Amino acid sequence: MSDHSIFNHAKPFLDHVQELNHAPEAEVIAVFKLLCQGVTTPGRGSFNPALETILDRVAYFPLRPADMKTELVKVGMAESMSGQLSEVWAEQARAVVNQRKKVDSDVKDVNYEILTDIVTGVERINLKFDLNHPRSADVFSRSADVTSARLQTAELTFTPDQLFALYDQLEAVQKRIDKICS
Repeated sequence: MSDHSIFNHAKPFLDHVQELNHAPEAEVIAVFKLLCQGVTTPGRGSFNPALETILDRVAYFPLRPADMKTELVKVGMAESMSGQLSEVWAEQARAVVNQRKKVDSDVKDVNYEILTDIVTGVERINLKFDLNHPRSADVFSRSADVTSARLQTAELTFTPDQLFALYDQLEAVQKRIDKICS
């Protein structure tokens, strides 16, 4: 790990870390395990925000368990608790990182075609997105039958300049997101 800490050294976060130090260690570890498994834990202590922040940061980078322990000690967490949290992270890291990499999307396929007007020589690019939309009655049902979904196609047409401009805008947005997350 570099000289920079992955955790915010702002007072609110550091105060939350101190709350973790004073909370029953077994309960903190149990809640962290649940968070790693994607289970929300409302009402399970005031230390949820700190554990959620810790999980978000170690999953984003992702950190090795030894580095996680070092980083947690740097922000004032007790050695034994940071060790136990890093052990949980060692068990859960692969599943957590893989789950967070997934992008939930209705886009099933993307195709394109480049068209040229023979008379004018003007080019345009058609992007076609095949979207899988569940039937409206099943939208709120967790048990919706995926096979009952209907396929829709969305088509966007660009000139080459417009498509390049869109690409530049998406790159700028990504750079801003990366800057926020680092």
